[in-house]
Amino acid sequence: MSGPSNILRLAVIGGAALTLAGCEIGPKKIEQTGFRGTGGDQIIAANRLVAQPVPAPPFALPADGGPTAGETYQNVQVLKGVSAERFNYLMASMNNWVAPQTGDPAKVGCNYCHNPDNLASDEKYTKIVARRMLQMTQNINANWSTHVKGTGVTCWTCHRGNAVPQYKWAIAPDPGGRLMGNKHGQNSPAATVAFASLPYDPFTPYIKGAQKVRVQGNVPLQTGKPGASIAHTEQTYALMMHMSSALNVNCTFCHNTNSFSSWSNSRPQRVGAWYGIRMVRQANEQYINPLASVFPAYRKGPHGDPYKVNCSTCHQGLNKPLGGVSMLADYPMLVGAVGGPVAASPVKTLVADPNATAKSCNADFDKALAGKTIQFDTGAATVQPVSTPLLDTLTEIAGRCSNFKMLVEGHTDAVGDAAKNLTLSDSRAAAVEQYFVGKGVKADQIAAKGFGSTKPLDTSGTPVGNQRNRRIEISVAAK
Repeated sequence: MSGPSNILRLAVIGGAALTLAGCEIGPKKIEQTGFRGTGGDQIIAANRLVAQPVPAPPFALPADGGPTAGETYQNVQVLKGVSAERFNYLMASMNNWVAPQTGDPAKVGCNYCHNPDNLASDEKYTKIVARRMLQMTQNINANWSTHVKGTGVTCWTCHRGNAVPQYKWAIAPDPGGRLMGNKHGQNSPAATVAFASLPYDPFTPYIKGAQKVRVQGNVPLQTGKPGASIAHTEQTYALMMHMSSALNVNCTFCHNTNSFSSWSNSRPQRVGAWYGIRMVRQANEQYINPLASVFPAYRKGPHGDPYKVNCSTCHQGLNKPLGGVSMLADYPMLVGAVGGPVAASPVKTLVADPNATAKSCNADFDKALAGKTIQFDTGAATVQPVSTPLLDTLTEIAGRCSNFKMLVEGHTDAVGDAAKNLTLSDSRAAAVEQYFVGKGVKADQIAAKGFGSTKPLDTSGTPVGNQRNRRIEISVAAK
């Protein structure tokens, strides 16, 4: 081959290599996280290790006591039991955390949420949203220690001085075209999936909906074993790419690459991520999406859904938001009360019963659920605290039967939209599954699935019949 041709070929190869390496340019920091030779290293983009400062409180935290906010001010619907002094302290902090500081005087500082002539008025949508976000923050701190540990979150964790968090998402626009030019939601460079060719909206199925995070099975034909289509596998990898980018970590932060699916070979961080997916899903579905009618159009995506949270919203390039610094000591009123989604009590050691059979386990679950039902908030997947004793009984049975694969089934009545009922049943089943895993049941021994109204126990359509159909069932499969 002639010299010029060789030069041309080298130029093409070199250009392609530079293009493929575009997202990898920059210095790297390498940390060993496992035994030598196991590949347990973290490769971190050093240029993304940007300081995430924590603002100082506006003034010293006032002593608790004295008249409450509910006694002092009108129309206080959240934090009404907090002292008025501490309430004012938090409002001053939120002013710095969230409210714009420059621009239209009617929309900066306290005026961002309040009418200065009538502080009790709810005329500004931002006040309604702020209430619900405070409740969401309290819920996360009280009931999701499985993900946020004792560090917790505040409004600053996501907002960082912005009225709207910098990192957010909405349902992606529909792909255009019929055949030519229709990329079917992937094969376009997008920051959401670290510029991979994977589906660029993995959030809708996983942290809006409750699709299972699964990859393609290891057998050629579909069986009863966990597995997913290639399309769902690509969505799973897209979500993983997002998480990797959001935390500035690689796969070995959670997984042992010798066996990605093995929980027993994974790092503890994988458990935290498992809870994190469910925490974010609940934040979107129970706190943000229901505000769709409140948000103005410019605060919504192309499909009219509000902008929602994902891993980047809080982490912003660090595996621990704000470098792991907790602000809760200065803001105890944001801890909230336990009892949203059921808070996990101390984990007990669960020991499988070697004499248990699939038949005996199914009988035990049926007996425990006979005449009883797990209570959820209306239209939501939030388990009511009254159901904690029943869940604990079911957890003990699951522990005894943990040598078998178990399936948590969610069922609804036929009232309302069938698609929404299916999603709700899946979310409720996942909430029970989450409780079991939080109590020590092995995650790879239990799964959850919603059936909506497709498997009714009673077809009468009466209130009593509908109540029977709204239920959770647990089945055990023989080996």
